[in-house]
Amino acid sequence: MVDDQAVRGTSDWMAAIRYLESQRQDAFLVDPWASALAGDYAEVTARLAALGAPSEVVITRGRLGDAVVMAAVAEGVDQVVILAAGSDTRSFRLDLPAQVTLFELDLPGQLAGKLETLRRAGAAHDSRLVVVEADLREDWTAALAAAGFAAHRPAVWLIEGLFYYLDRHAGDSVLKQLSSASARGSWLALDIPHERFLTEPANAPFLEYMAERGSPFVGALPDPVRWLAGNGWQARAYLAEDLVAGDCPLIPPPPARLSNPDHPIWHVVAQRL
Repeated sequence: MVDDQAVRGTSDWMAAIRYLESQRQDAFLVDPWASALAGDYAEVTARLAALGAPSEVVITRGRLGDAVVMAAVAEGVDQVVILAAGSDTRSFRLDLPAQVTLFELDLPGQLAGKLETLRRAGAAHDSRLVVVEADLREDWTAALAAAGFAAHRPAVWLIEGLFYYLDRHAGDSVLKQLSSASARGSWLALDIPHERFLTEPANAPFLEYMAERGSPFVGALPDPVRWLAGNGWQARAYLAEDLVAGDCPLIPPPPARLSNPDHPIWHVVAQRL
């Protein structure tokens, strides 16, 4: 059983990880607003490191997600949808044109505090930001449409750090709803563990910790490309070592420190056929 509050708490972890990365001289991802959301980042990141958490994926998927958004916008896509947006700050840190509408969707009550904190810190955005409160386990596309999303026009979808917490049935439901609202020319970026992540002995302490706090990792796939193809998407999937090898044309190769063989996690980029 996944506890909503426990999953919500992990969004603060993501901000802490992004903030710590942003302080590095060789930062692969720079988030100038993460500090406002990071809380006690030193304690959080130290605990995650001790548990062997796959924190590096927050940075690699973040950089790739940025690139996917900007590539789609360069093609004329003017709708960006971030599912389970949590502590995401792209509406404030990406240079998006004014005609772009960015939809942040998350559970009721999840986003208002974040946005108020960022605005108090001086964050502003040129694009139109729309907050959508909905539960992804229900019919969330109706709420998205009511907020102004146009399913007949292409969109770029970002789903970071969500599928870890969804079993196959729930993951299929999210993908099917998303696909039904995606016009040809839409883009999608997501991350999901390879099945090996859940059986790797080195990950046992972290996985046990996540289960005990009510946010177990239950989602994993051996082949996300096939999964997406079944829903009308043409996809490419990369593990961290593939990114480091330069196999993804959308981003420069990350430094080797952001690749851990014990953490096989798929970074997926797809386009709607």
